[in-house]
Amino acid sequence: MMLDMELPRSDPFDERQKAMNNDIVLSRVRSQWFENYEKNLPLIQRWGGIQKMPQFKKLLVCGAGWTLIGGEKSTRYIEPLGTATAVKVRGNIRHLDKIPVPIIACDKSAPHVAKYAQPDIVTALNTGHTDVASWLTEFQKNMAEYQLRTCEDVWLLVPVTVNPAAVAGWPGKIAFMNPLNTCPELTSTVQKETGLVPQPRGDNVGFFSVIMAVALGAEELAYCGMPYSFMTAEEVLTRTAGGHFVGIKDPFKRMVYTSLDWIDARREFLDYCAEANEVCRIVNCSEGGILYEKGVVSALPLAEWGKYL
Repeated sequence: MMLDMELPRSDPFDERQKAMNNDIVLSRVRSQWFENYEKNLPLIQRWGGIQKMPQFKKLLVCGAGWTLIGGEKSTRYIEPLGTATAVKVRGNIRHLDKIPVPIIACDKSAPHVAKYAQPDIVTALNTGHTDVASWLTEFQKNMAEYQLRTCEDVWLLVPVTVNPAAVAGWPGKIAFMNPLNTCPELTSTVQKETGLVPQPRGDNVGFFSVIMAVALGAEELAYCGMPYSFMTAEEVLTRTAGGHFVGIKDPFKRMVYTSLDWIDARREFLDYCAEANEVCRIVNCSEGGILYEKGVVSALPLAEWGKYL
């Protein structure tokens, strides 16, 4: 499916199907949430929540999308069928050392960010076993090699339901949050046992990081490396469920590829940004992708936002 238009704010999924899917997911991960919380409880009681973290007036959130890292890939899903076209993107990670604000690095982006700048916060979200622990280990190695600071100066910001392997052995400070989008039973238990007030979490680590940036007092924040899309249709088909892709021209007239799940996630993210605009100016510095909407997020190249600061 190929689209060349502004994306609608409407939900592309039937509400009944969404409810059914949510029930299946909840039954699968509910026990994992509680198990992770119990294992993390000693660290939660030791470190507490984000109220112990410093406040920040300006923040930059770095996701791990192709607009940050860059790359060159070949796609075969371009008309006419059977042709191949090279896609080249020079990531804007090279500008990080010129951005004079604290940085939140999302888990997978953290090792890359550490080669160019010194993050103040690293975020992780995973409930199950993923590669997050290895990314954080690589981040620690890169901090030692490329930066003057050590990881002891960096906050790891995670929900109480994060997989314990992600926080095990972290040498720095840790802050936990009580996520609303688990189940009422868990959020109530966490609040009762730890005093952590439930907060929105978002459905991916980039969204989570933006929410946390606002919670930490940001009056202006920018995000980069959050395209909610891929460079090629092949990546959508191999890295997302559903067996489909949607081709869209982004504001830079570049064809990007996404899925209906990501379009739905985009709507939720922009709805949150519209509400957050009351207290925080939000700028998209990804320089590509689908997380754009006039009147909700401003759009600037990362280097230009750095000059504006």
